[in-house]
Amino acid sequence: MPFRSLLWGICSFSIWVVVVFRQNLEAIEIGDFNLNVSLSQTYYQTSQNEFLIKDSNNGTFQWTEGVVNTLRNFGQLQLGTQILVRDFGDEGNFRADLDWGYLDYAFNNQIGVRLGRMRLPYGLGNEFRDVDSARMEILFPQVINSEDFRAAAAAYQGLGLYGTFRSDHAGSLQYHTFYGNNTIHDDFFLVREAQTAFNSPSTEMTTRRLGGIQLIWNLPYEGMRLLYTHLSYKGDFNIHFIHPLLGVISDDRGLNLVIHWNTLSFDYSKGPWSFCAEYANRDNDSTYGSVLSQVTGTQEYDNSNSVSYYGTLRRQMTPKLGLYLSYGEIYGNIADDVATLSDTLKESSFGYRYDLSKELILKSQLSKMRGYRSTLNGTPSEDWFMFTTRLTLTF
Repeated sequence: MPFRSLLWGICSFSIWVVVVFRQNLEAIEIGDFNLNVSLSQTYYQTSQNEFLIKDSNNGTFQWTEGVVNTLRNFGQLQLGTQILVRDFGDEGNFRADLDWGYLDYAFNNQIGVRLGRMRLPYGLGNEFRDVDSARMEILFPQVINSEDFRAAAAAYQGLGLYGTFRSDHAGSLQYHTFYGNNTIHDDFFLVREAQTAFNSPSTEMTTRRLGGIQLIWNLPYEGMRLLYTHLSYKGDFNIHFIHPLLGVISDDRGLNLVIHWNTLSFDYSKGPWSFCAEYANRDNDSTYGSVLSQVTGTQEYDNSNSVSYYGTLRRQMTPKLGLYLSYGEIYGNIADDVATLSDTLKESSFGYRYDLSKELILKSQLSKMRGYRSTLNGTPSEDWFMFTTRLTLTF
């Protein structure tokens, strides 16, 4: 039986229990552990350009996710783990991955340590992007937190230090510094793109190191906070391909990636209203490896940088219904002062979240897009639409 059929058989039965018997679903108890489950199915379509998922302009249901997680506290020690099963176009194919799993020990409020695989503290939403019930949107603004990067940018394995310093007059300052690497599967879209570009029978992407710091200032005004995130990434592609004149070429570190992100974020909530905004700068210092630099005649692969920003306004209309508006832009090749539509994306979004019950959430989102940065196959269109709708079951 295909996994999607099994997944939605479970989901349909759970919905039937909720609707027919008016029975709330609870977390699954196994011994002293509670297992929390979330299942979601998304329909996704673009009007013209393919974006995020191949053949999206024909509409697709190839976006299914299921997570099971558990957290357990033992005083100052916390254990947690989450398994993710995901099908996202050509990526995942319902593979079960350890999304996160860690040990967390808090010595006091000022210092704690985490060891294992953990959520990457980047910007406003990355640490809860798989918790559909924790946010109003389906998609974060794609100009900053693009969904196709999720598999590589959601978590890291290594060591994290965190803590909070409080002041009676200045609010509180949280910090989270981290260092490690991450695991990238061969079906990640950048690996597939490199394999196609070099006509390579085998291409691997390896992370050498990943590190950075996030600072969160909770201002002495209720509901207001400022964030700064610095993230540095170093990795490479192992490239093996057949050159039409030189024959078989092998470069175990054919593309060397060195990328730095600096992100400023603002978040404010008051009553039924909330507003957030982010600004990000990405500096890319990537080069060809020693073999490929000789073949191509240059060592430079990509030294461009980009800037992006967005703002989102939300309003909780009723206890069940929430609405939001968002606008964002991204510009590439800023160092060359070039901003063509091929390297630009402007995104205007409107969406809603409606809680059908405690367990069932329905969301839809419509985005007007201009530009075709990061779009996929076919003749690009300057102006196009993106529609997404999702049903999530959580218990």
